[in-house]
Amino acid sequence: MENAYALSTVYLKDKGVTQGEIADIGERQSKMPGVAVGLYYQREGSKNSDESLASLVGGVSKSGLPEERVNSLLQEGYSRDDTVGISGLEKQYEDTLKGTKRRIEINVNQQGNTTQKVLYGGKAGSNLHLTVNAKFQKDVQEILKSQMPGGLTQGAYAVVMNPKTGGVYAMGGVNRLNDGKLQDDALSTINRAEVVGSVVKPAMITNGLLHGTITPENNTIVDQPIRVAGTSVKASYFNPTGAQSIPLTASDALEVSSNSYVMQLMLQMAGQPYHAGMTLNGLNTNIFQTMREGFNRFGLGVKTGIDLPGETAGLRGDTDRSHIGNALDETLDSMIRIQRCS
Repeated sequence: MENAYALSTVYLKDKGVTQGEIADIGERQSKMPGVAVGLYYQREGSKNSDESLASLVGGVSKSGLPEERVNSLLQEGYSRDDTVGISGLEKQYEDTLKGTKRRIEINVNQQGNTTQKVLYGGKAGSNLHLTVNAKFQKDVQEILKSQMPGGLTQGAYAVVMNPKTGGVYAMGGVNRLNDGKLQDDALSTINRAEVVGSVVKPAMITNGLLHGTITPENNTIVDQPIRVAGTSVKASYFNPTGAQSIPLTASDALEVSSNSYVMQLMLQMAGQPYHAGMTLNGLNTNIFQTMREGFNRFGLGVKTGIDLPGETAGLRGDTDRSHIGNALDETLDSMIRIQRCS
């Protein structure tokens, strides 16, 4: 009742109402003016969907306005006991789904009797038609669960889209908990950052081409272990000792996923061609920005603009002089913890 104010409707109990309580109110209706029994709605998801879809749809508040948003929502015309979207599509499309309230003019005479006049009948909220297919979403989720590797694998995630329209058909995600159990977590596809691994190598090589560091005709670099003063040796997986040091073109480097190639490419882009035992003292920290601008062109490290709340663009590693050695790592597995849906 603390949220109530004069002549407003307040729900004292909206679930678990017994037949006995309904009868008690009915018997005492004449002594309890303004108190009545009515119908109330309850959100219920499709029985053919799973928890992953429910997390995308989101939920609504169950006890009035959420505390952290109460002031802003009151300014928008909400009442304290209103239901409001608090997550997922329910939150993103609150203005579309909520509709508009009925407006009533109430007059109270000297005897305390009231009369009312409807000024506006109100309007139901609009419906959302999702591109997500509930059955397909469930199937994708099951595939992720059944095919996720064991060992140190912490999760598996997939977004299925129509590349022509941008429509999302499914967003699946599974996290492995500390006890080994699997947990549905579709929203991790947009709100959790990951080190993306060698997927950044094509972006790195394209960046080198765009900056003229390499050209379609001149792009050969010898794969060799990278020995920089003050850091541990960094090498390609197929050539850890240098016994397999061979010249690679850009396409060769991508085919064998050469770590050495992209690290040397970065050094050339920064104006510091590699030689064994070199230091990174003269490396300009602007190289971080140069690389990241290249990654951004491929949607890495930027938001997609998906219509769900909470999307992250990823976490960016430090780029000051004391972290200049990280530039080597960023070429091959990206110190930008990329948001997965990008």
